[in-house]
Amino acid sequence: VTNTSELNEAISNGKTNIKLSAETTYKLTSATNKTLNIIGPKSATLDLSGVRPGSFRGSTLTFDGIFIDWGPNGNVYKGSDLASCTFNNCHIKGVFWGYAGHLYFNNCTLDVNGDKIWTYGADSMTFRNCDFYNTCENVILMYRNNMDFQCTLNIHNCHFFATNENNQNNGENWGENAVVEIKPHKSTTVANVNFTGHNTKSKNLSWVRI
Repeated sequence: VTNTSELNEAISNGKTNIKLSAETTYKLTSATNKTLNIIGPKSATLDLSGVRPGSFRGSTLTFDGIFIDWGPNGNVYKGSDLASCTFNNCHIKGVFWGYAGHLYFNNCTLDVNGDKIWTYGADSMTFRNCDFYNTCENVILMYRNNMDFQCTLNIHNCHFFATNENNQNNGENWGENAVVEIKPHKSTTVANVNFTGHNTKSKNLSWVRI
């Protein structure tokens, strides 16, 4: 497909394998109850800044070899509940939240604009052979404000480079110096964290902080 209109038309017509064109930006805001495999090249950009909690409900999505742009940081909770979503060989920029479902990241580069990744309501997040850049002093936050949650976080052969020492949210200290922070915050929290393989981190980071 060569533009956003063709992408949305292909999704509406039930296409399951969609190839993007080089040096082109596409905007995807909705694909419910779909099974989709969207393929790069890496010079293609998929703009997910308009995704909201119900945007991908019931869908199984795979993104392969694409630049993923979640848009500028802000207070909008970007992400969607879904069956599962897999990112393979993607460069992912911006902050995003996990919602109900399972998220898999394989051989990806993640640049979160000086912030953090939120597991939020995800059932699980799995990162394999990924590099994390431009994070604040905690890279992954297991947190859901005032709500119970249960999440499994799997990290295998990943590398963490914290570059932003400002780890606050509206003046509240969210902790510091950890690859993973678990923040119960008035909720019943079951957080399973599994490190496997050979993971590395900046020397000022610990592995887990509660």
